[in-house]
Amino acid sequence: MYIRIQDKSIRYRISRHEARHLIDGGSIFQELTLSAAHSLRYGIETNSAKNSFDYDAQLNRFLLSINRNELILEMENRPSKKGIILNHNTASDPIAVSVEIDIKKK
Repeated sequence: MYIRIQDKSIRYRISRHEARHLIDGGSIFQELTLSAAHSLRYGIETNSAKNSFDYDAQLNRFLLSINRNELILEMENRPSKKGIILNHNTASDPIAVSVEIDIKKK
């Protein structure tokens, strides 16, 4: 899984294998160590409800939760470069969060 944070957007890019893992009910988490005392965690999981994105300040973690059926549809219909887009509104500014299945990476 890769994550790109740019301007007012966060884009998760996952492989087909990772997408299948998510469809099967798994989750993917990674951690970026910024210093001995600081790290940033980010993850993606699936659910049976609507898409959501959350930032937990105590855990310093981004969590994207994608509807399993939307992910299945994205896998069945040749994955698009656009991916599944979720517009998340924060108290101050909206950000666009998306997940894209990398069609080049198995």
